[in-house]
Amino acid sequence: MDRKPQSSTRRPVAKTGTRRPSLERSEDRLRIIIEKTGLLVYDYDVNTGKIVWSGAIRKLTGFSKAEFAGVDIVRWGEMIHPDDRPAALEALEKANRSIGTYDVEYRFLRKNGTYIFVDDHGVFLQDSDGKACRMLGTMKDISDRKRAEQKYLDIFENAIDGIFQSSPSGRFLSVNPAMARMYGYDSPQEMIAAVSNIEGQIYVDRDGRRKFTRELQAHGHVERFISKEYRKDGSIIWTSTNARAVRDETGKLLYYEGFIRNITQRKKGEEALQASEEKYRTLFSNSALAVGIRTPDGAPLEFNDAYARMLGYTREELKSLKTADVTHPEDVKITRKSMKMVADGKADILRYEKRYLHKDGSIVWGNTCIQPLRSAEGKIVALIGTVVDVTERKQAEQALRESEQRFRDILEKVHLVSQTLDTDGNVTFVNDFLLELVGYRRSELMGKNWIDICVPSEARQEVREYFSRLVNSGTIPGHHENEILTRSGDRRLIAWNNTLLHDPAGAVIGIASIGEDITERKKAEEALRESEKRFRDILEKAHFVSDILDTNGNVLFANDYLLKMLGFQREELLGKNWVDLCVPPERREEVKAYFHSLIAHDTVPGHHENEILTRAGEHRLIIWSNTILHDPDGKAIGIAGIGEDITERKQTEQALRESERRYRAILEKTRLVSVMLVNNEIGVIQPV
Repeated sequence: MDRKPQSSTRRPVAKTGTRRPSLERSEDRLRIIIEKTGLLVYDYDVNTGKIVWSGAIRKLTGFSKAEFAGVDIVRWGEMIHPDDRPAALEALEKANRSIGTYDVEYRFLRKNGTYIFVDDHGVFLQDSDGKACRMLGTMKDISDRKRAEQKYLDIFENAIDGIFQSSPSGRFLSVNPAMARMYGYDSPQEMIAAVSNIEGQIYVDRDGRRKFTRELQAHGHVERFISKEYRKDGSIIWTSTNARAVRDETGKLLYYEGFIRNITQRKKGEEALQASEEKYRTLFSNSALAVGIRTPDGAPLEFNDAYARMLGYTREELKSLKTADVTHPEDVKITRKSMKMVADGKADILRYEKRYLHKDGSIVWGNTCIQPLRSAEGKIVALIGTVVDVTERKQAEQALRESEQRFRDILEKVHLVSQTLDTDGNVTFVNDFLLELVGYRRSELMGKNWIDICVPSEARQEVREYFSRLVNSGTIPGHHENEILTRSGDRRLIAWNNTLLHDPAGAVIGIASIGEDITERKKAEEALRESEKRFRDILEKAHFVSDILDTNGNVLFANDYLLKMLGFQREELLGKNWVDLCVPPERREEVKAYFHSLIAHDTVPGHHENEILTRAGEHRLIIWSNTILHDPDGKAIGIAGIGEDITERKQTEQALRESERRYRAILEKTRLVSVMLVNNEIGVIQPV
């Protein structure tokens, strides 16, 4: 069919019709780009206070576009964190007056009640009268950047090594607290203000700074740059520096920044070791035992071939590794403690077993012996460690323990209840012991709802809601206790161990539980608590002193008789340290050390005597009967003591001993002569 040519009057319409979809597509693309970049775009009408929002509204605020449409300038201000609101509103007012730009960071409230950090950029537009009429801008979530900044600040402030930034001209721009302490300054601010010429004030060898900057300019960075440097008091330390040169986009040098470590002890150890190296070289190199030498603070110095073979490294590789790098994480603490005891001269030789980490990641058990290496003056300059590889023995012991544990698990699970439930709480498996406990046959429980049958009626709704939450959340507590109902109406308390069951795709399909009937144990515990209460009442009324201390020596209980003797009110003693309050000052450190050793070894003498100090300053001698208190897992949690005041009795005994001593002295020093006339003869009777 022939078409009639379009008239000229319809051509603009047709042309407009083809441009509108193009414009809409362009707007759609712009909207998608804005949303993908995570920007929240706004158009603020200054006169009405209304704001038109677009872009990543839900991503940034959690609200839908419809929910957020009603947020005007007042509500926007209310959604700013109270601590940030005054500065943000003040900046807005200032930008409005000047018809300028608005550039502020603040915390903004999301729908879920949490705050995010946003970077708000806006610009005011003016009307024909030159007044601000609109502001167009964007808001961007910068929470990740803020967290990264805070993480860097935490690292900077809490690092154990010095961290610095310095200008090419030789001034410090910033130093962290560790660096200030390293150089003897009280604060970073003091060091920055005091050091105006790094080359002249810090470096012992002025050429050291020049060499440092030459390497930075040539290579962009330096590693382990060793130098001797002055502290604030004029003393000299050795340092090792890792640094880099920071430049702008054009390549212009801005500043230097890096890490610095005090290696004075290591250098002294190296110097002392070199002085006696020849004496020990042959023995060291040819020893069949693994031998390693470190500075007193643990820095690596030397290792023999046997040590390197034991851990799979070369001797040179070992020199770059810290103690923690070749030690199992769980044994790092005891290793450092043992090395410190020897380095501090508290032990001339220390033996212990620990786990080393082989280069391939495997564990090497070593029977380790640490001894100090002393200079001619007797100063400890290094630590020598010898290691006997006992890995095979330990593996055999571990295999035996695992075999014993598997056997023990089997025995323990014989009398445990076990079940599995699907996501609706229906029983999919139940073992014989549980059937025997609840009094049902297997056919009466399989496929039935566990909550409807075996949970007490008053708790069913709560348990059903709790069960549903666990399944839907995909998390479940490993242990919990709850009552179950038997067929006869008896209630039994079960301690459950639970785990979620998943299908191959990872979806939750049920819960598996193994439990122990703890009904009788709970009754016994309740009876024990009642017994303890009666015992406590007896202690309160008895004419004996009684107290209970936790593992730090703080008072948990003191009876009235003890409070009366000491002259303290109960609130003045409870929670306070017994040794600090009630032990004579000259014996406090000794008693504290003794107390902690008793807790550590979980042993205490049944009876002992010691003096206590009353509020009035009077010394009373108490004979104590003690016992260690334990938690259900057998861990020591404190000491209970019952005592008798024997001050007067001891004073009487002492007076009696003094009287006896004086009487003996008189008899020994005095010659008694008795003269008797017998048949007109004089007889002399000597004392017996």
